[in-house]
Amino acid sequence: MNLTGAAFGDALQGTSGRDYIYPGEKGLDYFKPKNLKLERLPLKWERSQHELMGPPNERDLKAVKNFAKAAEERSLFVILDMHNYGRRSLDGKKQ
Repeated sequence: MNLTGAAFGDALQGTSGRDYIYPGEKGLDYFKPKNLKLERLPLKWERSQHELMGPPNERDLKAVKNFAKAAEERSLFVILDMHNYGRRSLDGKKQ
């Protein structure tokens, strides 16, 4: 199952909860009884790491970890997909 939210929106960095969201436990609880055990979570690189070679964005890293933990608690698997098609914006603009 592909879960959307973290890779969408126009703002490359933006703010979680305003410009984009991370899926939560409700989504996992909805799909688990449908026997969908593998969840793909697409992410934008610029949101996960604001500066190239810089530290991770702690807020987003925590959201990803919380999602992965919630999936693990439900015996679900997660693919984290850095969804930038092999590109990285260096100036905050789409390339």
